[in-house]
Amino acid sequence: VFDNENLINPINSVMGENSIIYSYTSSSMPPGKGNDASHIHVDCPMFVEDYIFRMGILLPLVDFTEENGASYYLAGSHKSEQKPDDEYFYKNAQRLTMKAGQGCFFNTRVWHAGGKNHTSNWRHALTLNICRPWMKQYIDVPRLLANTDLNGVSERALQKLGFYSQPPTSY
Repeated sequence: VFDNENLINPINSVMGENSIIYSYTSSSMPPGKGNDASHIHVDCPMFVEDYIFRMGILLPLVDFTEENGASYYLAGSHKSEQKPDDEYFYKNAQRLTMKAGQGCFFNTRVWHAGGKNHTSNWRHALTLNICRPWMKQYIDVPRLLANTDLNGVSERALQKLGFYSQPPTSY
């Protein structure tokens, strides 16, 4: 994934070449339900006007449709520290519909919510969060992969995984 120019170029243009992975997770929505992201939220609680701490990437593994719970998002809401009330949010929010294999890059301060899956099939996606190199990763990926053979992994992928942004273990 970190050697794919279509993914890396937008990340680097916004977050810089030294940015690293904060989290890399799956997001699945069961049939007939929402999931833990089906409430109005932001992915980054830190707020400083006009500064992006983290960038989100949503990569759907199946088509995102209104029927299977396509996310709601409130355009321009990254400029507000306060959560919008439910009525205002759902009245003004747009739906993020897209095809499997497409991607959406977003400021993690945008107020958004997963919908409800009204189909009989699971809806799956990958979600990535990219952060500044001086920030702590959600999971210590270099330590997690300490006993893994990383021969053949590109320098750029190792950098994005946080191998060149590790905090010292002692003074």
